[in-house]
Amino acid sequence: MPDDTTFEAGLERLESLVKRMETRQLTLEEAMSTYADGMNLARALDEQLNQTEKRLVTLSVDERGGTDGNDI
Repeated sequence: MPDDTTFEAGLERLESLVKRMETRQLTLEEAMSTYADGMNLARALDEQLNQTEKRLVTLSVDERGGTDGNDI
């Protein structure tokens, strides 16, 4: 997933890949390629969510002046 792609755009792309695979009209090679693309995209989206969560925790800590780590 390119760095400038939004989370929402990435999620739409992932949904598109899933729908494509659900048609069952792909060759084995196309299905494998689509699956690999989907897994790579899912990992990138997961990483983006993890980074966002870390930013939220940091902002929460900065706002309160400290935390025990159980805020989120």
